[in-house]
Amino acid sequence: MGDAAGSSLLLMKKRKVFLADLNYISPGRAWTIIPFPLNIGYLAAYAGKMLGEDLEVRLFKRPAKLLEALDSERPDLVGFSNYIWNRNLHLGFARQVKSLHPGCITVMGGPNYNFAEREWLEGFVRRAPEIDFHIDGEGEVRFCNLAACCLEHGFDLDAVRAAAPAGSAFLEPRSGALVSRPLAPAPDAWSRLDGIGLDPRSGRLKDLDDIPSPYLTGVLDEFLADPDFCPIIETNRGCPFSCIFCNWGDMGKSKSAFFSTGRVAAELDCIASRNVSKTPYLYVGDANFGLFPRDIEIARTLRKMKDERGFPSTVYMYFAKNVSERVVEIAELLKDMTPISLSRQTQNPEVLKVIKRSNISLETYNKLAALARKLGVDSKTEMIYCLPGESKESFYAGLRQIMEQEVDGIHLFPAMLLDGSAMGRREIRERYGIRGEWRRIEGCVGRFGPVAAAEFEEIVTATSVMSREDYLEVRVFHLLQVLFMDTKIYRDVEAVLGGRPLFDLIHDLIAHRDRAPEPFQRVIAEFIQASKDELRPSPPERVTDAEVAAAADAPSKLNNLFVIKLLHDPGVRPAFHSFLRARLLAAGGAPEREVDAVLGCIEATIYPFDGSSDREVSMAFDTAAFGRRGPHRSPAAPFLLPEPRAFRYRKAFTYKEFLDRMDPGLGMSRKIYNAITHHSHEKLRYALLYRLEAGAAGSR
Repeated sequence: MGDAAGSSLLLMKKRKVFLADLNYISPGRAWTIIPFPLNIGYLAAYAGKMLGEDLEVRLFKRPAKLLEALDSERPDLVGFSNYIWNRNLHLGFARQVKSLHPGCITVMGGPNYNFAEREWLEGFVRRAPEIDFHIDGEGEVRFCNLAACCLEHGFDLDAVRAAAPAGSAFLEPRSGALVSRPLAPAPDAWSRLDGIGLDPRSGRLKDLDDIPSPYLTGVLDEFLADPDFCPIIETNRGCPFSCIFCNWGDMGKSKSAFFSTGRVAAELDCIASRNVSKTPYLYVGDANFGLFPRDIEIARTLRKMKDERGFPSTVYMYFAKNVSERVVEIAELLKDMTPISLSRQTQNPEVLKVIKRSNISLETYNKLAALARKLGVDSKTEMIYCLPGESKESFYAGLRQIMEQEVDGIHLFPAMLLDGSAMGRREIRERYGIRGEWRRIEGCVGRFGPVAAAEFEEIVTATSVMSREDYLEVRVFHLLQVLFMDTKIYRDVEAVLGGRPLFDLIHDLIAHRDRAPEPFQRVIAEFIQASKDELRPSPPERVTDAEVAAAADAPSKLNNLFVIKLLHDPGVRPAFHSFLRARLLAAGGAPEREVDAVLGCIEATIYPFDGSSDREVSMAFDTAAFGRRGPHRSPAAPFLLPEPRAFRYRKAFTYKEFLDRMDPGLGMSRKIYNAITHHSHEKLRYALLYRLEAGAAGSR
C-alpha cells in the first residue's frame, strides 16, 4: 500500500526543465547592459500554459547559477539558445549536462543555424553530439511539442527520437541519418498540434497573443528584481525584407506578426513599476520599429513613461530599414531617448540588387536628415564594406557621396557571414568569391567551472572584386572615420575644409601617411598588424585555458583601442595634430589662425584621465557658440575673438577608481580601454571628452 502510494506520488512529480540563455558574465566588471532572457521567457510561458501541470521550468542567464543547479539537481530536459554570442558557451554547458546527467535530454534553437543547407546542418549536428534535438524558427510551439513528446515517452531519448517529434532535427539512433521534421501534422512525425492556431505554410502562430506574456505571468520576475540585467520587449515579430546578410527575415519567414498594443502597454507598465536595473534602459527587439502606424502609439507610451516615471531614460531599437516620415515622428517623440538610424549599407545600385535591398532616394534621405537636425535628434548612417559585388572603389564612391550630404554621423561595419543568412550559404559564397575569416567577439570568452569557451564571428575579408589588401586599407579608413565622424571627436575640422567633405580629408591622410611624424605612422602600422593578427582561418575546435587567459588580456575592439592610442599614447597626439594641421593647410580651406583655433578647441575637450573633474581653458575662439552652429561645414571665421575668453569644461565620470585598481604595468591607453570597455555606460565619445559647461564663457 505504501509502495503504491509512493509510486503514485512519483508519477505525479513534475519534470524539471532548465532553459539557458547564458552570457559571459564575469565578476569585477561594472559594465552591464545584458538584456533579460525574453526569448526563453516566451518558451517557459507557453510551456507553462500548455504543459504547466507536468513541467517545472527554470530560466538561467548566469553561468554560475546554471553550474550550481546542475550540481545540486537532476533536470530531465535542458534547452539552450543559439546566438553568435553564446553558441560555444552553450555547447560547453551541454557537454557538462551530459557528463553529470547522461539521461537528460538536450535541445538547442535560435537564429544561428543554417537550416537551408542540409549539408551544413548535418555537419553541425554531427559535431555537436551533446545536443539531442535542434529547432528551427519560432520556438514556442516547436519546443512545447518536443517537451510533450518527452513527457509521453517518459523522457527516454531513444523513444523520443523514434517518435520523431515534429518541428525538430536530430540523428536517427539506429542508422545515424539526419532527420529534420517540419512543424506540421504528419504520419511519420509525433505531434500534439490540435487546437493550436498555426500558419501551415510557415509553422508560425497566427496570433502572438497565444503566447502568455513572460512579464505579466511572472516568468521574468527574477530578472525584474536583479539590478544587473536590462529589460527587453517585442512588439512584433518578423521582417518583410530579405537582405541576404541578415538572418532576421529568414527567421520570421518574412511576414510580420503582432502582439496586441494593449498587451505591450501592460508589459511596459509592469517593467516601469518593478524593474530595478542599474541602467534605466529598455531594448525594443523589433526588426523594424516605425514600419507600422501603431508604432507611433507605442512611442507615445514610452514618452509618457519617461516624462512621468523617469523610465526608460534610453531606448535601444532597430528603426525601419526604409526610413520614413513615421520614423522621424517617432524620433521626435523619443528625441532624448534614442538616436535615428538612416541605414544605407551601400550606394551601389548593383550591389543593392545582389543583397536584396532598396534605399530611399537621396532627396528623401536629405530631407529626413535635415529634419532630424532641426528636431535636435541624433542621427547616423550605417554602411557595410566587403559586401558581394562591392569593390573598394565603389564603396569609397558611395561613402563619399553620403559624406557629401551633411550627415550627422556614420557607422561602418565589415560584412559578416551569419549562419542562417543567405550570404553565409555556399552558393552565394562561391558566386561572389566570398572569403571569410574569423575573429574573437569582445567580451565573449571565459572559464566557468569546468566549461571554457569563446565566441567567434566570421567576417568577409575578400571577394571577387575586393582583395584582402583592399579590406585592410578600408580598415584604416574605418579607424580614422571613427575618430572624425563616428565619435565626432575631430568632426569640427570640417569647418576649415572650405566646404569639402571629411571623406576627402581622411582619404588624404591615408594617402600621405608616410609623410606624418613617426609616432603617428607607428600607431597606424600597429593597427594594420593588429587587424591582420585578429583574423584566423577557422575558429578553434575547443577553447583551452591558455586561449582564455590570452583573450582576457587581448583587446578585440580595435577601432576603440586605437582611437584611444591616437589620443593617449606618449607623443602620438601631438604628432597627429602636427600632421593633421599640415594636411588641413595643404587643402587650402582656411588660413592658419582658423585651423589652429579649431584644433585648439578640439584639444581642450580631450580628457587626460588624470582624475580631474573640470578644466578651464583660455581661447580667442568662441567655442560655445561654435558648438551651437548650424551645418558642420559652417566656416570657423565668425567665431574668432579679438581677445581670449575662459571656458570651463567638466567631466562627470572620471574612471579614476577603475584606473587606480589596474595593473601598473599596463600602459595608459590600455587602462583607458579596459575602463571604458568594462566599466562604462557612456558612448566612446563622451567617455573620452570633457563637456563644455553651459554659460561658462566669460572675458578675462
